[in-house]
Amino acid sequence: MCGNEVVDPGEQCDHGGFCDGGTLTGLEILSKDDVQVCIEEGGRPIPAAGDGCSEFCRIEYCGDGIVQILGSDGIEGTEDDEQCDTGGRYDPECDAKTCTFIRCGDGIKQGSEECDDGNDEIYDACMPNCRLPVCGNRVVEGFEECDDGNRLDGDGCFDNCALMIPPERLP
Repeated sequence: MCGNEVVDPGEQCDHGGFCDGGTLTGLEILSKDDVQVCIEEGGRPIPAAGDGCSEFCRIEYCGDGIVQILGSDGIEGTEDDEQCDTGGRYDPECDAKTCTFIRCGDGIKQGSEECDDGNDEIYDACMPNCRLPVCGNRVVEGFEECDDGNRLDGDGCFDNCALMIPPERLP
């Protein structure tokens, strides 16, 4: 029986959960004794997810779609705790590899970030929004010398956003 703190055949794990019904509804099940008391008082143990063991007594992991706030060690506030879990779906705010929220500007390229150099400098290879500079958007950014919003040469700004120097100005 999943939720009884005993790993029975067909279960990968069993971390208990809560007592449902009887006089102890809501009691957190942390041991085999808690299971017995729940049943004796007219309740039934209900398994819970988010502690490394799912409500189906399967081992939880990053990417299964269940946010494990206690991680696999069952202890809150440790390194293996998940902040998010995409379950294979796209989420621009969750790094699917680590199940942590993406923080632009922390110097770690993750998730939907194109780059992350850890600063707010607009005139370098990575923009403050963790996107790469784009030539042709009418904004001088990154290593651009100019950006007139088009990809035409001969108008003072090359198509690669470098300034054109007229021949008469050359030394």
